[in-house]
Order: sequence, then C-alpha cells, then structure tokens
Amino acid sequence: MEMDAFDLLRQKWADMLVGSRLDAADPDIRFGLDRLAGEAQGWRSSLARGEERRELWDDLSSGKVSAHITTAFDRLRTMAAAYAAEGSELQGDAGLLRELAEALAWLWSHRYREGSEPYGNWWDWVIGIPLRLADILTLLHGQLPPALTASFLRAIAEHSPVVDTTGANRVWKATVSAFLGMLGKDEARLEAARDGLTEVFAYVMEGDGFYEDGSFVQHEHFAYNGGYGLSLLGHVARLMVLLEGSPWQVTDPGRQHVFRWVYDSYEPFIYNGALMDMVRGREISRHYSSDHRMGHLAVQSILLLSDIAEPENRAAFRSMVKHWIGSDSCGGFYRDAELTMISAVKRLMEDETVPLFRPQHGFRLFAAMDRAVYRRPGFGLGVSLHSSRTANYEAINGENLKGWHTGSGMLYLYNADGLQFSDGFWPTVDARRLPGTTVSLLPREEAACQGAKGANSWAGGVALAGRARHPGGGGRQPENPQHQQEKGAAMAGEFGSCGMELHDPLTGLAARKSWFLLEDEIAAVGSGISGAEAADVETIVENRRIPALHRMTVDGRPMPDGSGWQEELAGVSWVHLAVGGPGREIGYYFPGKADIAAFQETRTGTWEDINRYLRKPEPVTRHYAALVLRHGRNPVDAAYRYVLLPGRSPAEVEAYAEQPAVEILEHSPRVHAVWHRGLGITGAHFWENGPCLLRRAGAGWITAVGTAAVMLRESQRELELAVSDPARQNAGRLEIEVHAAASAVLEADEGIEVLTLSPTVKLRIAMPGAAGRSFVIRLAR
Repeated sequence: MEMDAFDLLRQKWADMLVGSRLDAADPDIRFGLDRLAGEAQGWRSSLARGEERRELWDDLSSGKVSAHITTAFDRLRTMAAAYAAEGSELQGDAGLLRELAEALAWLWSHRYREGSEPYGNWWDWVIGIPLRLADILTLLHGQLPPALTASFLRAIAEHSPVVDTTGANRVWKATVSAFLGMLGKDEARLEAARDGLTEVFAYVMEGDGFYEDGSFVQHEHFAYNGGYGLSLLGHVARLMVLLEGSPWQVTDPGRQHVFRWVYDSYEPFIYNGALMDMVRGREISRHYSSDHRMGHLAVQSILLLSDIAEPENRAAFRSMVKHWIGSDSCGGFYRDAELTMISAVKRLMEDETVPLFRPQHGFRLFAAMDRAVYRRPGFGLGVSLHSSRTANYEAINGENLKGWHTGSGMLYLYNADGLQFSDGFWPTVDARRLPGTTVSLLPREEAACQGAKGANSWAGGVALAGRARHPGGGGRQPENPQHQQEKGAAMAGEFGSCGMELHDPLTGLAARKSWFLLEDEIAAVGSGISGAEAADVETIVENRRIPALHRMTVDGRPMPDGSGWQEELAGVSWVHLAVGGPGREIGYYFPGKADIAAFQETRTGTWEDINRYLRKPEPVTRHYAALVLRHGRNPVDAAYRYVLLPGRSPAEVEAYAEQPAVEILEHSPRVHAVWHRGLGITGAHFWENGPCLLRRAGAGWITAVGTAAVMLRESQRELELAVSDPARQNAGRLEIEVHAAASAVLEADEGIEVLTLSPTVKLRIAMPGAAGRSFVIRLAR
C-alpha cells in the first residue's frame, strides 16, 4: 500500500526514535542496543501479570500519584523501543508484543482513558503521558488492536485538546498535537502543531520564553536554558525536522530565531561539553541529570538542527558539535547518545573538512535571568544571581531541597577538572557553603524560602565591548550583523562585571557583592554585610570537590592533606590549590592580607537527601577543600576582597601577590571599584542613587548620579566607557562624569548624550527600557 503524507511522517518519527539500517557491528551502537534491550528486559521481568493484577509494577501502585502513570508509560515505551529497534535482542519478540498490548489495555481500563478524572500533576495528563503514549503507538503501529489505538488517541485528544500555555509546555503540547494529527490522519491537528510554534519563536519581554539577551525563563522567574529550555529546543528541533518537506513544514520567519538560540542561549553555557548547572534549575538534584549528560542532549539537538539550517548555520553548528565532543574530557557521549545519532556524530568527528569551533572568550551578561558567563583560555566562570525580578531557586515536587544558595552569588568555575559538578557534587557538598556566596549558617528546612524573589533590584553588570562589538565567535558571522550589534553587544564584551544586593529572606542577612572579570583575574568584593539572626556569617571563597591527590599551599607553606584538617589562618596573602593535572590549579590572592579558615572534609550524602521525587538512597562520598572568610555573628557592615587566579602555579600566585595587577580602589557600602593596571581598566559599582565620587590615587576619577555599573578603559589615545543601570531604577537619565578630558566622540551607542568633553567628560544616558543593557562610548583623548 502506498504511504500517504501521514504515513511518511509516522515512519520518519519511528526512524528518529530507534533508527533504521543501524550498523549493529559498531561497538557503540551495539552497546546502545544491548543497553536498551537490557533495560527493557528488566522492566519486562518485574512487570505484574495476570487478570487480577492491581498495578503494572509494585512501585507504581498509587491511584493518586499521576507521575506513576507517566512512569508506567515510560517503561512501556522502553520495551516498545527494544521491540522495534533493528538489531535489538528483543526485536520482533512476539511474547513481548503480547505483554505490551496487555499492559496498555490495563492502563486504558484502570488509569488513562476518555473520561478519566485527572489527579495529581496536570502536566502528566496533558503532556507527560501523551508524549510517551504517542511514541509507543508509533513504534507499535499496525501491531496493536486498532480499537485500543483509536481509544488512546481519543483519550489524548480529550486530555490535551489545544496548543496553549507558554515556553516548553507550549512546545510539548504542539508536539502532542502533531502526534495526534500524524497518527489520526488529522490535518487540522498538524496545522495547529505547526502554528503553535509561532508564539514560541517570538522573543519575550517578560515571563516564560527566550529573551533577546540569550536568557530562557520558565515558571516566570527561574533561569532554565539547560532545563525546560533544553527540552524546548530539543522538541522544537525534532518537530521542525519531522515536518520538514511535508505539507505542514514550518515556514514562519520566526524559525530563524531557533538558530539564533544556539548562538545566544546555548553556546555560552556549554563548556567542554558540559551544560552549566546554573541554568538547569531544580534538575541539578536529579541523579541521572549531570551537566555533561545535559550537554550531550544539547549537542544532539544542535546537530539535528544543522540538518535543516542554512549553509552558514549548518557549518557553524557542526563545528560546535565537533569541538564540544572532542573537548569533553569526561567522554561518555556515545553512551548517552540516541541510537540514531551515533553514526552521524562519528562521521562528523572523522570529517576533516569540518573545522573545530573556537569558543568565544569574554564576558556575557544575561540580564533577564540574572546570570553572567566569563570565558578565557583555560577556564570558564558562571555567576548565578537573583533580584526583585528573578527568584533565588526552585524546589518544587520534592526536588532541589537544599538549593538554598545556588542563585545567591554562587560561582561555578569550570576548568580541566571536567567532573567538578558532575561526579556526586550536589548530594555531598555542604549546601550551606557554596563557592562565592555570603551566607548565614542558621539551620534551614528543606526548600526553605524557595521561589522567593529578592528584596532588592540591584543585580546585573556591565560589558566592556572593546575590540569585540558583537558576540560572534569561532569565526562565524552573525546572520544579521546589525541586529547582533544592537542586541548582542549590549550584553557581551571582552571584559565585564556583575553584582547583586543580597537579602536573605530567612535571616535578614544583607550584603552587596561584586565580581570584576578582567583578563585572567576575577576580583571579588563585598561590603555592607550585616545582620543574621544571631547566626555565624561567612563568605565562601572556595568549596571545591577534590581528588585523593591534591595539595593546598598557604603563603608558601604546604597544608596537611588529610580529611578532617582545619586551621584558622591569620594574615594570609595567597593560597594555591592543586587538584590534579594541568589546567586544574587555582590561586587566591587576598589584598592587604586576610584571616581565613581553611579545611578539608569528607562528606557523605545521598541523592534522596536533595530529591524525594526521584529516590536514590545509595550513599555517595566525596572530598572537599574549603576557604572561608568568617564575619562573626550579627556583623555590621563587614566586608571582604579577594582575587581568583585560575590556572596559575604556586610560583605564579606568589609572584602575583607581590605585584598584583588588580588594585581594590574601594569596597565601601556605597561603591565597589577595582583598577587593573595592566589593562588600564577601572570597574565600579555604584549602589545608591545620590551623587557618588570614586577616587583613584587620591583624586576624583568617576562620579555617578544614580545606581550604575561602570567600566572604563583608558589608553594614550582613547577612553572607552561602558555604563549600565543594574537596579533599573533610573526612571529618567543616568549621569556619569569621568574626571579626564577628551577631544572627540569616535563612536557612541544610541541613548548617550554628551554634555561636555573638557575639562571633564560628562554624559547623560537614557535608561528607560534599557533592561540592564550596557551603553558604550569611545572617545579620542
């Protein structure tokens, strides 16, 4: 029988699920097939049988927990995939097919059918179950009783009738509609699926979805590029690929935004194959969901998109994928990859005509979700903030129960230690002491204050564009250079700074925190640290998972390397932490010296401690080295300052401490400021609205009238100034004065008004609607 357009879609989707003409002799494909068959056989062996059964699996017996239904369909989908996959040991197994049909009939009779009254989580009924069930019906097409298939399609249509909602949920519902159209031969459903993507393609100004600065927000206030956003990207990619070449092909011009997402919303967050945890929300607490595994999923979606992209994007995406897989020191990509992807990726890796992508180095601010990324040769840094516009962390459905401080100034330092945040970090780290944070040690309940937006609006930073006025990296040219320059450059630059005004809703702890990201140094400055309900307050300089072989050196003196060691160290100038081979060393410099607590500890926890939704009770043990600045109980206007020096040897850190390139100009409650001598760059954060003067070498240097983040680069011939309003409270215009003269304007962003050039440079900048973006001006001296 000749296949119509619906049949072709169904066959195409089946091929996307389990592949066709797989090379079962390939060891990685063989491994994938055997793993699939083994998992399916495991679920098959534990499947309850007989007409009197009350559930399909003992651990899914509840008639009140909707997730049990979704999980049951998920297990049956695995069994159906093993039945359908070419080369699987269970391919075409008649007994397995009979058991699948009987199990599906039981679910129809007892759990999911027309007229079933939904209970538990709406998502399971509207999205989770339909997606899994549609895969099963595709894989077993023509081999199930037609009446059962028709009944299930009616049930899906009843529980998920329209394409609505926002963000990832909308894409999932569009995918459900496409499956209903494909399996039920309903053109209207396929048209609804295609047209439902239009709203997803559009950039948003608030709420859920992708923002032009590269942010992705879900549940109104949470950074989720690597969670809901990643699922959205994957489902959009698959749906677009599925419909490509069909009568329902996606032709909306907004589809071009999907390709921009790769550049703006994913490339900055993938470091050597790992997708940064700070944009994965509560998914960091899932035992199976490491940063590398999610990076592998992103890589597959991007490679899939390359099949329908224009030549320029196709070449760039394939280059990215090749780089990410090749630089992933943890390996494991083929273990995580879908069967259909393994051969395609191997061909790509062997294709010498595809160059390796050169990652973009520099600073990028994602103001819509209060995140920042800084990348240099040898390391990448993520900074996770929150404000009155964004929430601290998400801990719903029993997940991420100890994520208290993950969005409160945590630093995620990525280097050659590719497993830092992957290998049992989250269940074992002291969740009270995350690197970069300033915290009260007051005991907290699980999920305490989750979803709380900040009391203050000051969060964000400034990007100094320098020689890179657009974010195009790796040799690519932006699809629309003017748009990239207007939108991308406003949030990206060669160097930058970020900060937040912290207020702990549980204890009332307040702090103003800044990071200045200049060359290979990260200067951390804090002030105004006050109050905390009679509990100890600390700033966590470091709390790093360490291997058995490591060495901590303090001012040239080796520290003990045994677990349980702790020492209060007075007048420390520098510390070096060696945690393995090249590229894993980290230095810490303390201007003016500091009293620190240093310790090493062995910690044991379970994934179940932080995630009750996905229970995994087996204990995990890891070792940590920590550096802590203690502020005491109920501090008043306490402060700190230190400089991170990734990738430096002990000798290099010692030499830096003797002749530091960074000078802390001020760390008062009103201003944080640093000066990098070698670069000629001043970075400053002005925390309050009134006129405020920053001095350098005793003389006035920069005056701000209003809250601002400022970065100024000076050379013999030019001044380059970048300004933003992270607090977004300047209803009119922000005024900045640089106490130096200029002769002419070389280049200026729209919105900058030059009041004077001499004897000082005075600027007035229109801030309404700026949404935290940076305004840049270049002046001749």
